[in-house]
Amino acid sequence: MSEQQLAPPAWVRQPDESSPAHAAFLTYRDLGPARTFIAAARSLAKNERLLRRWAVRYRWRERVWAWEVAQSRQDEVVARRERDGALRQLIDDASRLWRAAMAYFWSLIDRDPETGKPVFGPKFTPTVALRFCELALRVQTGLAERRDPAESDQPADPFQLTSGELTELIGLARELTQGKEPTDEDAHQQ
Repeated sequence: MSEQQLAPPAWVRQPDESSPAHAAFLTYRDLGPARTFIAAARSLAKNERLLRRWAVRYRWRERVWAWEVAQSRQDEVVARRERDGALRQLIDDASRLWRAAMAYFWSLIDRDPETGKPVFGPKFTPTVALRFCELALRVQTGLAERRDPAESDQPADPFQLTSGELTELIGLARELTQGKEPTDEDAHQQ
């Protein structure tokens, strides 16, 4: 391993740095983008010239920059995890909705008692078939659009519904996939 890999992060207390100097560095660092030696000195009730000497001796600006880079990387990891979690939830909800739609779809098809072949019942209309096709396409298109949000500045809405309507549909899908059979009233609401 190289010496650089073994070195502690730049923002931790340096070997020859006193506790007051390190505390002053942390105060300066934590002031954020608008940080100044004057603000840090006021906050600590210390002399500004003393803080400037410590800053030069212990390379505060370089250490603050290293800390900010590390924080930025951590923020990126957290944001990536949140995006991945949201995408997994979207896929799960779309899958539930699809399973509920298919359960309803199959409830509209009867079986011929003699041949066992599917026979479309009276509730299965061309409009119903078209709605199922449209739902499938929207789910597929919506998920494809959601996979790389950086390419689109508009959030994808696979169902082109308000968030309340989408939440309602997802709730219905969850109920239906947990053993509750769809009713005629559910079919009319869709």
